[in-house]
Order: sequence, then C-alpha cells, then structure tokens
Amino acid sequence: MAVSANVAAFVAAEHETLTRLEQFAETPAFQRLLKSASPLADVDADVWLAEWLLQPAFRIDELWLEVALTPGGVEIVEQQLLRIAAGVVS
Repeated sequence: MAVSANVAAFVAAEHETLTRLEQFAETPAFQRLLKSASPLADVDADVWLAEWLLQPAFRIDELWLEVALTPGGVEIVEQQLLRIAAGVVS
C-alpha cells in the first residue's frame, strides 16, 4: 500500500527540518547556544537544545531553529535561553 501524498509531504518537510538542524548543530552558532542551554539540561545539553530548537517560538509562527537561522537570530535565541535559565519565561 502506498503512502498518501499528504503523509509523504509531511515526512519530506520533517526530513528537511531535521537536515537543517543537523547542519546547524555543526556550526559555531550551535556551540554558542549550547553554552547558554547547558544550565537548563540535567544531561545531554546538546540533545535538549536540539529538541528545544524544534519547538515553536513564542508568538512567532516559526521554530526556534528557523529564528536562529535568520540574520541576528542566534542572538535572539540566545537571549531567550538566558531568560529561561533566569526563570523569567518557561
């Protein structure tokens, strides 16, 4: 039985997002964010950050990963991580 076109499109979009995440995880920008995220994770801060980057950004119709990939986005994401660490937002 063949996969429906809708399922195939969904899988393709998710695969594309995960590929962008994988590429981003190899950058100095990811390492920079990892330093801010480290206090938020008990273990495996890199996995925690990767999962968090795939969450929707507050009041923005984009994933945190997409925000990070825009010009100036790493700074925005870093500030959000610092606010979470400070307990200002969850």
